[in-house]
Amino acid sequence: MRRERLAVCLALVLALALAATPSMRPAPTDRDDGQMAGVVAAPASSTASSPAANAPRGRDGFESDARAALYDVVEAAPGIHFARAAARANVETSTARYHVRVLERDGFVESEHRLGKKRLYPVSTNEDHRAVHAAVADPTTAEVLHAVEQTEPATVNAVAEALDRSESTVSEHLSRLADADVLDRERDGNAVVARLDVAVRERLR
Repeated sequence: MRRERLAVCLALVLALALAATPSMRPAPTDRDDGQMAGVVAAPASSTASSPAANAPRGRDGFESDARAALYDVVEAAPGIHFARAAARANVETSTARYHVRVLERDGFVESEHRLGKKRLYPVSTNEDHRAVHAAVADPTTAEVLHAVEQTEPATVNAVAEALDRSESTVSEHLSRLADADVLDRERDGNAVVARLDVAVRERLR
């Protein structure tokens, strides 16, 4: 009887010991898990995306909406002066300077001084027409040109009356336009008259 009790006690101790021992079965690897689930992991891409491909892009492919707006203004009004372009694009002057430099660097626009101001042009603008574009892009100068067209051969007095401006102001405008080869001035008797260049006449229509 005593032996039977001892055997039962030993059996219980052995059972408890086996229950407390951790399983010796190796844990499945990631590969095993994938095979068990029937899933094959996709290979990592061997080609990293270039920084340029990941760069944020604004409208029309430019990296900045402000830059795109400035280019749109210049493209629509070749010869527009810098300050007016910034105002039309609704971009602060300091910010516009930076974007114009980038547009020049990247070969989208060119700038040059004509009729006393810094003018902006798309790079494709014909060099021979740039003075005309600059004149037409300036509202005040365009008014003078229209007045000359209406009163040809135009005298300073006739243009001044048409615009309700002083003769000295009109004379200054006409002199600058003549220097830029936008119009021709010649003496007709005692008066100096102005006539539009053919290219200007076409641009005004």
